[in-house]
Amino acid sequence: MLELIFYFFLAFALAFLSKKRTERLLQEKKQDEAYFFLLVILLVLFAGLRTRYNDTITYIGSYRDNADTPDLKQLFNNFSFAIQDHPGFMLVNATLKSIGYDEHVFIFAYAAFTVSVYLHFLRKYSCDLSTSIFLFLANGYLFLMAGIKQSAATAIALLALTAAFNKQWARFGIRLFIASCFHPYVLLYAIVPLLLNRKPWGTTTYLLLILSIVIGATFTFATSIMSRLSELIGESYTAEELQSGTGVSFFRFLFSALTIVVCLVFRRALFDGTDIKQNVFFHLSLIGTSFMFLALFGNQILIGRIPQYFAPASCITLTFALSTISKTRRFFWLKPLILLAFFGFFLYENVYLKTFWERYKAISIIELFDSLFSPLS
Repeated sequence: MLELIFYFFLAFALAFLSKKRTERLLQEKKQDEAYFFLLVILLVLFAGLRTRYNDTITYIGSYRDNADTPDLKQLFNNFSFAIQDHPGFMLVNATLKSIGYDEHVFIFAYAAFTVSVYLHFLRKYSCDLSTSIFLFLANGYLFLMAGIKQSAATAIALLALTAAFNKQWARFGIRLFIASCFHPYVLLYAIVPLLLNRKPWGTTTYLLLILSIVIGATFTFATSIMSRLSELIGESYTAEELQSGTGVSFFRFLFSALTIVVCLVFRRALFDGTDIKQNVFFHLSLIGTSFMFLALFGNQILIGRIPQYFAPASCITLTFALSTISKTRRFFWLKPLILLAFFGFFLYENVYLKTFWERYKAISIIELFDSLFSPLS
C-alpha cells in the first residue's frame, strides 16, 4: 500500500513542480520540460515494465501466440481490413514481432505511446496540470494498463481532437479512422464536429441527459437497438450480452458523475465565456458519464469501459471547474475536498477492494534493455 501511495504522490509532485516552473517561465514564453520529462518517464516505466495487471496476461498470451499475432509475412497472407479485427493493432503487433521483439517490448511500446500522448494532451489543454494529473492518477491512469487496444485508440483520438480544434477536418478524419483500427468504439469521437459550437447547459446538454435517462429506464429494449448499432462498426454483441453482469459499482458512477454535478451547480459561474475547447471537453465528459450511468444496468466491461475513452476530457473539465470555483473565498474548500474524495476512491478500489500489488508484477529496467537490444545481437 505504501509503495502505491509513494508512486502516486511522486507523480503528483513532479506535475506540481512542472506547473510551478512553467509559471516562472511564462515571461520567456517557455514551458517546463525537465520535471515533465521525469513525470512521463516515471509513468511510462511503471506501466511499461509490467508483466501482470488486469488484462495484461491475456494480451501477452495473445502476442506470444503465432495464430493470434503472426509476423508481417503471415499477416499479409490473410490480412483483414475489417474494423472488428482491429487491423491497426494487428499491424503494429506483427511489425514488432517481425523485428524480433518479445512481449516485454510489446507492452512497453504501447505504454510509452499512450502515456506520452495522454500526458502531453493534459498539459496542453488543462488550466492546472497538477490537478489534472492528480485526477488522472486517481481515475484513469491504471486503465492504460488494462485495455491496451482501447487506450491506444483513445490516444490517437486525442490527436484527432487537436486537429478538430484547429478546424483541420481531413486530418481529424484520418486520425479518427486510424484510431478506429485499434478499437471501433472510439468512433464515438465522430460527434466532436457537432459539439464545437454547443454551449454547456444548452439544448444539446439537456437532450443528452434526457436521452441517457430514457435509455436507462428502457434498458432492456434499448440494448436490442444497441446490439444492432454495434453491427454497424463490425461488433456483434447480443442484447443479452449487453445486459449480463452485475454492472459497475454505484461509487464508480458517482465519481464519474461528480464532474457533471459540479458543473451543474456552478454552471452560471463557469460557462459564461468559455471557448470551444472547454465546451467540447464538457460534453465529452457528459457522454462518458452517460455511458457510466448505463453501465449501472448492464455489462460492466462492454459498457463500463466506454467512459474511459473520455477520461482525459473529464480530468480537464473538472480541473477547470475546481480551479475557477476555488478562486472565490466562499468555496475555497471545494477543490481540496473533491481531490481528497478522489484519492479515497483510488485507495478504496486499489487497496480495499482489490490489492494492487497482488495483481501487479514487473520486470527490471535491465531486463527491458535486454529485450530491446536482443534483436540486434
